[in-house]
Amino acid sequence: MKVSVQTLLDAGIYEQYHSVTLASYYGPEEIRKTVSSYMGLLKKGKCRVGLYLVGGNYCGKMLLAMSVAKYALLRIGTTVKCVTLDTIVTGYTGTWAVNSDDMDYEHTILNVGLLVITELDRPSVSEMIRGAVRELFEHRYRRWLPTIVVTTLPLTGELSLMSKYDSNLTSTIQKSSLIVECPKVSQAERETYRNLQKVLR
Repeated sequence: MKVSVQTLLDAGIYEQYHSVTLASYYGPEEIRKTVSSYMGLLKKGKCRVGLYLVGGNYCGKMLLAMSVAKYALLRIGTTVKCVTLDTIVTGYTGTWAVNSDDMDYEHTILNVGLLVITELDRPSVSEMIRGAVRELFEHRYRRWLPTIVVTTLPLTGELSLMSKYDSNLTSTIQKSSLIVECPKVSQAERETYRNLQKVLR
């Protein structure tokens, strides 16, 4: 299926991930199978379950998220938007840039078929940001709209989503998300997998 680059960019799918699929993931096979099963749930229609992809750098969590986003957009026909925390806050407060094409927060983010969020783990989070994120997740949970989070923050603990935001947000995510902990993959393992993929092509 031929897809324009602009279609992927409009969905917020980063250019470096335009050619990846779930088969590009270089981490543990059990995680690949878990995410593959999740894609199967998406195909069934109203999927209330999201994904909480958590792990450090070089664990492949962003690759997994972008693979699911591409699958939902291109194979299922779901509306998809991949955004940062700043985009959510900007839309929530109604301070979109004058030249932005994404002026409608309600349809672009709040009610999009599949939402992918990054940067919840930014260093500074104000009370207004906490409120915006909490309301977003509660709204989408009530409407059976799946949300994928890509983060370094575990749900609980000393430095976690709960400590940075609050227990209400953590509870909503626990009820509405499949938690996937992505272990760090070494440089050698990544290179081995990439070389194998080249041979298989």
